[in-house]
Parts: sequence; C-alpha cells; structure tokens
Amino acid sequence: MVSAKIALLTTAIVAIAVAASFLAIGPMLLTPQQRSGETVAVTWGLLGEVVHRLTGGTVEVYQILPPGAEIHDWEPTPDVVEKVRTSRMLFWTAEGFDDWGERLAASAQVKAFKVSTWVELLPYENEHNHDHGAYDPHFWLDPRRFATVVQNMAQILSQEFPEKRETIQKNSEAHIQEILQLNQQYEEALSKHQGKTFITQHNAFRYLAHAFGLKAVAVLSGEEEEPSAAHLAEIYELVKRERIRVVFAEEGNISPILETMASDLGVEIKTLYTMESLLTYDYQKGQGYIVRMRQNLLTLVDAFED
Repeated sequence: MVSAKIALLTTAIVAIAVAASFLAIGPMLLTPQQRSGETVAVTWGLLGEVVHRLTGGTVEVYQILPPGAEIHDWEPTPDVVEKVRTSRMLFWTAEGFDDWGERLAASAQVKAFKVSTWVELLPYENEHNHDHGAYDPHFWLDPRRFATVVQNMAQILSQEFPEKRETIQKNSEAHIQEILQLNQQYEEALSKHQGKTFITQHNAFRYLAHAFGLKAVAVLSGEEEEPSAAHLAEIYELVKRERIRVVFAEEGNISPILETMASDLGVEIKTLYTMESLLTYDYQKGQGYIVRMRQNLLTLVDAFED
C-alpha cells in the first residue's frame, strides 16, 4: 500500500514537472523577433521583399499567402489569424487584390497598412466585368509606381521601428535608385518599340504597357474567364495583321486556350513575370523584383525584334 502511494506521488510530481517545462518552453517556440514584436506580416512575397530589403533582414517577415495559392480569392484560416496576432503590423496591397489582408489584421487586432496609398491606379476597361474591384491592382509592373510603394513602406516602417530609422531610410534610397535605374533601362530599350502590341494570357500588364507606350491585349478577362468567340477572333486577326510571333503566359501557368491559340497560329509562348507567386526563398537568393523585371524587359525586346 505504501509503495503504491509512493508511486502515485512520484507520478504526480513528474506530471507537474512536465507541465511546468511546457509552460517554460512555450515562449521559446516563438522566434526572437516574435517575442520582441519584430515580426511584420505581409500578404504576399513582393511586399515581403521590400520589408526585408528596407530593414536589412533585421525584421522577421511572415508571408501569409501560401505557395501556389491564388491571391485574389484566398481566405485565411484560424491558425493564420493566430500567427498574424504575433506581428507588429500587416502590409496589404490594394482593393480587389489582397484586401482580405485588411480584414485579417482586424481579426488579429494588429495595425494594417495599404501600400498603394498615393499610387495612381488605372480603372478597368468597360468590356469586362470585374468582381474584384473597379481598379487594376497590378501597378508594381510600372517601376515608378512601385518606387512610390517602397517610399510608403519605408515611412511606415520608420515610424514603427524608430530605432531602425536610419537603416530603413538608407536602404530605401538605395532601392528606389535601383528601381529608377530599372525604369530608365525600360525607357531606353523600348523607345524604338512604342506603339507595338503584345498579347498576354492575363490582364496584368496594362501598367507596364501604359508606362512605356505599348499596348497590352489579354486573352483572358480580368477574372481569368474564357474569352468570347468574338474576342478570340479579334486576337487571331491581330496576331496575323501585326505579324506577332510571341504570346505571353505567366510564371507556372499556361492556359489551354493560349496553348491552342499558339498551335493554331504557329506562335511561340514565352513567360512574363507578374511576381504574384514570389516567395521568401526567391528574393533571398537574388530572384526578386529587379531581376524579374529585367527578365521581362529582355523577353519583351526579344519578342519585338524577332
């Protein structure tokens, strides 16, 4: 009987010790940045790259959108709300793109900042019905507009992390200068191609076209719906009339309609990057905004001069 009591007592002591150890370890499961409030949540990878570059990697970035997810229609899960709750703030882009980020921040009770404030947005054209908003959100494909976003984010980060203000401002100036140099490269390379048309799978490249005197024609609508027979016939005629030799898909996503069209017309399919699928791993290994935009430029020039 005594030995049984001793065994029960020992078991209870061990259970209490184990419980106490879990309580002690619990905070350790958070990263140092999370424990110190130095985590910034972003809806997608491009915003994560900006935070990473401006803070010199001293702030942890939590990219909310999982790999392979469609940003326009994604809905956060309860575990995401809890992860966002440990962040200092959340950056989102624009209505009709990732505005679920604003609602997510409200649920997690953290501050939310829209990075497209002060960016002039282009309204969608009338021929398509856009359930995701009245304005085209793909403004970052115009380098000058993207420079405004970097400036906006630098201002917010400097306010939230005053101890990092000097670093953030220095990195902001360097990054904006790099973006403006990129813009100059686009102007110089595309100046002799002004007025030319390029055909894309998705209606995402209007800002790029608008900025450099080009015309972008999308096969699919803004919601990536199948084109009407009339619209498809217009594109077929356009390809023949302007002797277009290349049509453009997006990274990792080629529509069967584009494949059929390329086969029918004998044109090549190449890739233009929207960067909507950009991940932390990509920009940390040097495959971020500047590199992808330069690849887009080379691809466009090559298509125009083919």
